[in-house]
Amino acid sequence: MSANETAVIADAMADFFAPTSTDMVQGLVAEYRRDRQRIAEVVKFAESDTLKGVWHDFAAGNADENRGRSSLTNSVEQAFREAGAVGVLNATYWSRALELTDVYDAMPQARRSQWHEQMRNPEGRKVHGSEPDLPPLPDFEEETVRSTLLELLNSRAKFLAERVDGIFRALSGEHVTNSPAAFSKRMIIGHLVSSYGTTTDRVGFINDLRCVIAKFMGRDEPGWNATGSVVTRARREKRGEWVTLDGGALRLRAYKCGTAHLEVHPDMAWRLNCVLAQLYPLAIPPEFRAKPKKKVKDFVMMGRPLPFAVVGALESLETAYNFIENTGPNAWREKYRREPIKNGLSPRGGFSAEAERVIAYIGGVKTKNERGTEYFAFDYDPREVIAEIICTGCLPAQQSPQYYTTPQRLNKVVVK
Repeated sequence: MSANETAVIADAMADFFAPTSTDMVQGLVAEYRRDRQRIAEVVKFAESDTLKGVWHDFAAGNADENRGRSSLTNSVEQAFREAGAVGVLNATYWSRALELTDVYDAMPQARRSQWHEQMRNPEGRKVHGSEPDLPPLPDFEEETVRSTLLELLNSRAKFLAERVDGIFRALSGEHVTNSPAAFSKRMIIGHLVSSYGTTTDRVGFINDLRCVIAKFMGRDEPGWNATGSVVTRARREKRGEWVTLDGGALRLRAYKCGTAHLEVHPDMAWRLNCVLAQLYPLAIPPEFRAKPKKKVKDFVMMGRPLPFAVVGALESLETAYNFIENTGPNAWREKYRREPIKNGLSPRGGFSAEAERVIAYIGGVKTKNERGTEYFAFDYDPREVIAEIICTGCLPAQQSPQYYTTPQRLNKVVVK
């Protein structure tokens, strides 16, 4: 590998993440020990003759009528099994610990899947055949938590290479478009949709690709679950059409069968191959490590994209409602009924000043409903515009006619 290639990757991986404090561990461990003590007290009571003598009455008398007695266990020992409760408690606190750092967002999809599986099976799992057994989730004790988090925090830079390797391994082996030697401009990934029509965790590999590209662009990263809605929109509303993502650095074309075609800017493909070459220096042919010399005409960058924090805020917008006094026959049950506000969108949670400026840019006006709850009012349906911004990460051109309706003042003039 050349000195220039090594420098590029060194720059990409330097200061990959800012230092993160683990001081919150002490408070979490204190809460965990309190809850663990409560479980022990309940188990002790469950083992007493007092509960055992009346458990049958509780189980029979409080069973769900639609499911019969099976909705409550017939065994005190089974209902108050300490290992099961402690396992769920461990999973809850490990999840909280990961959420308080940026480790979870930094993990490549393969590692996230491992943690998901561990959280779903906190007591471990015996697997027959070639798969290894899944060990139990360790107790949430301070020494274990600190050492685990510290190891993960210190491994964040290594996650860049793991992400790139995971993306490459996830590419479909059934399509000749995918080069077996390195990343190319176009690639295909399959099995993004389950038999129920929902997206699978393989969408995370596309999200990983967006994260790596964001890092190369000096941009903040999307959250670990930010790409599911983009793939869903591409499949349902833009099926077979190219959808531009992240300022033009990536394009996506999704199909109903769950396959997605991806096109990355050649500069990005070259950078991805430089990372692969660090992992497999003898496997990546030199031509894939050479920086593209020609300027690519069909990849037009749209300028610097918006921060993903702003994009995420836009994605959280939901229908705004007024609350109208209910005068119908069901008024005795509900005093007010919800009525959707036409072209009104309500923020869910906090909404930054920068996100509000984006809303104002596309014609949204902050106002309040009858209960005083703030929402954004538009004089057109803004959902398509916002969906486009979420995908591209960029604002539309103000002169673009498909994004703006004729102002009301001009409407009146035309009508006259």
